[in-house]
Amino acid sequence: MVEKIREPTAPAVTPELRTAAVEPVVAEKAPENAWLVLLATLPDGSDVGAAEAVANDKLRAAKELGMTPAVSIYKTRLKGRYVVTLGKPLDRSGALALATQARRKSLSEDAFAESDEGWELRGTAPFPTKVISASRQ
Repeated sequence: MVEKIREPTAPAVTPELRTAAVEPVVAEKAPENAWLVLLATLPDGSDVGAAEAVANDKLRAAKELGMTPAVSIYKTRLKGRYVVTLGKPLDRSGALALATQARRKSLSEDAFAESDEGWELRGTAPFPTKVISASRQ
């Protein structure tokens, strides 16, 4: 008779439940005394739709120029004007460097850095656009 050789089986191992240490997600904060790079300031009485259109144009141009693909709209506190900005809030030297780059690449010939005076962020491009049919008269 042929005897079957049995190998001893390893004891059953139950997987150990491990929990990874999860670090809380911290929102990126603007630097203290944050500065913004202004690409455009809309005239008094302009509505947010006009600001959104300018922001979309600046975003498209920034991408084509290989620059920071972030364009936002803020509403100023004093006069309630809309301003279009490039990038995120930076420290003063970072904002000055980015404004210089925006002028050099002709994204905005008069781009400049301005201290964020507690302006209200209204949104970040791209904004929805109104589509009108070419055949519509």
